Amino acid sequence: MKIIKIQTVDTVPSTSTALKKNRDQLESGLLLRAIKQTEGYGRNGKIWHTEQDKNLTFSFYLKEREKMPYQLLMATTLSLIKTLKKYHINASIKLPNDIIVNNKKIAGILIEVSHLNDKASVIVGVGLNVNETNPETHNVNATSMIQTTKNPIDQNQVLEYFIQYFNTLVNSSALFQLFYKSLRLNQDTVLFESNQYCFKDINPQFECTIYNQEEIIKVPCESIKFIYN
Repeated sequence: MKIIKIQTVDTVPSTSTALKKNRDQLESGLLLRAIKQTEGYGRNGKIWHTEQDKNLTFSFYLKEREKMPYQLLMATTLSLIKTLKKYHINASIKLPNDIIVNNKKIAGILIEVSHLNDKASVIVGVGLNVNETNPETHNVNATSMIQTTKNPIDQNQVLEYFIQYFNTLVNSSALFQLFYKSLRLNQDTVLFESNQYCFKDINPQFECTIYNQEEIIKVPCESIKFIYN
């Protein structure tokens, strides 16, 4: 399971939507990159704004679901962390799917599982702020690589680093251990079955330990919703 091909388009509403519409004709491992994305979105349909030709917006398609979605999430977030490290940018992972630098969001990931002819496939969407000088204009509490390094960044090189790391990490036996080391483990507030809890920990099966004054429980991480100020 690897990214094996890159296709670049000038403008598209959403790279993930474009891949979903054509998934029956696509080759597994195809990465679609957009110079301009007009209707990018994240979890719960939240809009991801991006300036034309300033940031990396791409999605990749994996036809056979050999890995669980959370394994792909771990490989993708870690690949972004390691890519940023190449530019001396120290980042951390904020559950469920954000990359944070100095308490500001620099990247987001969205994993979507779809079904066609009884076969499951996965589309991984990524938005990374690269050369946008004022990302806060569109996305509150956001930052970019150029804001951190004070130097323009070659986006093609960034994407090349990301693909190299992903293709290595996705099959790593140490994937969870590496992911855990980069995780921001704050006692964030979460919702589970309409009740508030505090987040405590996560295990390799992507089960989250949460607690309140009445109980400590372990639940699938996808069943909770993180609440951030």
